[in-house]
Amino acid sequence: DNTTGDPTTISFVRETAGSLTDAWVQVGSHAAGSGGSQWRTDLGILNRSPSAASVEVKLHVGGTVKASTTTVSAGGQSILSDVVGQLAATGSGSLEVVSDVPVIVSSRTFNSVGSEEACYAGGTFGQNYDAFAASSLLSEGQSAWLTQLTENGASRTNIALTNTGEAQAEVTITLYAGGTGVGS
Repeated sequence: DNTTGDPTTISFVRETAGSLTDAWVQVGSHAAGSGGSQWRTDLGILNRSPSAASVEVKLHVGGTVKASTTTVSAGGQSILSDVVGQLAATGSGSLEVVSDVPVIVSSRTFNSVGSEEACYAGGTFGQNYDAFAASSLLSEGQSAWLTQLTENGASRTNIALTNTGEAQAEVTITLYAGGTGVGS
């Protein structure tokens, strides 16, 4: 918006793409942040189908799963504010959304600033996380690259790994600096 200067962008989804019956969002949070701030996640579910969608939302934290169901009307949208809190959970984990009809899933994880803070009292700052189809995620032996990783006095990058399977997964992360591996 033009008031807060918040750089968060919510990407559009083309009409012919993005509808899923099993979607994953990398992270959902209901956790304390720095300086009294609070991390929260809102989950959007858009049903473009001509029939109502029965949707199960699952929060995966370690080996624990908390779940709840909701109905999204035909051609309707539900925004589940503080979805992790609605699941009676705290902390952070991955979100799985399973629907009986294809839906478009989006999320926004943000840090809510206290009303007494000078930067933007009572405001939020955060980012949109796109949902991914379970079928599009990496399988054993596949590689992916994370670009623009930074850690210095002014910024840092968090890396989230989500295991969408039932069995424990082993992952190797190799960090590079200037094209040279610096650690695994």
